[in-house]
Amino acid sequence: MINAVLIPLLELSIQEKIESKITQSFALRAKSKELLEEAKVKVEEKISLL
Repeated sequence: MINAVLIPLLELSIQEKIESKITQSFALRAKSKELLEEAKVKVEEKISLL
């Protein structure tokens, strides 16, 4: 029964910490993708010089 599932309400400060961590996670993921693309381009450039 879905009606029997209890969802705890967290304190606002804890919710804000979770939000901050999630936001930081998305930013770091985007940065890592950007760095990976830069690395791919550099590797391709080095290969083309051979």
